[in-house]
Amino acid sequence: FEQGYVTPDDSWDNYWRQGANRRLGWDPSLPGSGSGAKSLGMEFANSEAFAECQVKKVFENVCLRPPSDSADRSQVSSMVASFASQGYDLKRVFAESAVYCMGE
Repeated sequence: FEQGYVTPDDSWDNYWRQGANRRLGWDPSLPGSGSGAKSLGMEFANSEAFAECQVKKVFENVCLRPPSDSADRSQVSSMVASFASQGYDLKRVFAESAVYCMGE
């Protein structure tokens, strides 16, 4: 197609909420559809996968290593839950990672 596909508007539907991609942990309180980049960003930012990714990145940057044993993985899980429940405050994740890795 010479001209490409012309989008009629900026609406979107998240079909990844179904099937195998459901494991990304989409927030059930969000509608799964919307209009514009802001609402799409909110859909991604409120997924469990986003929270876990951000916490792991902070852990690796602060501790200078990836989570390697069960204690590390438990700490990361705790920080993921805290990150989501505290309004996605990344400063808190940095602080928690620093305290955890301080003794190394």
